[in-house]
Amino acid sequence: MSPFASPAALQSSGIGVAAFLATVLAIFIYLSARKEPLGKPMLWILLASMVWAWFGALDILGPTPWIAREMRVVSAMGIVSLNMAGLNFVLVYLKERVPIGVAVRVLVRVGYGVGLILLLLLARDFAFGTQLVIRTFPGSPLVFLAPQAGPVMGGLVGYYLFVTLLM
Repeated sequence: MSPFASPAALQSSGIGVAAFLATVLAIFIYLSARKEPLGKPMLWILLASMVWAWFGALDILGPTPWIAREMRVVSAMGIVSLNMAGLNFVLVYLKERVPIGVAVRVLVRVGYGVGLILLLLLARDFAFGTQLVIRTFPGSPLVFLAPQAGPVMGGLVGYYLFVTLLM
């Protein structure tokens, strides 16, 4: 049987490629452009991408649905961090070109604040198993593409949409 016969394995393989590319790019940015004004913000984006991608790709290797869920929670923390790093990158980029208005600063601070709240909820999910954001896999991670959504998952998706539209 092909390792790509399972949709979960195919999804993990694709995310694994993204993890590898983010790692290579992060090493390149670190070695060549970390002292540039946009180098550090880009490095933070790539580091958050690495957390998202490596834990998202390797959750299929979790021996139990619970461990796979924990890896997915860390992956979601990487997604929230990626959004926050993206906001930082946009802010640094814009500061070099145009003056930043009060409305933009307020929106970015709201983005940081909501992101911090989501990170704290995800950390609580990880540490105490509250399952507020991400519940457990309904079965083997080899069969199911994602764990079930917790009651706060809609907030995470809304945050992602807000930050994407803001950028």
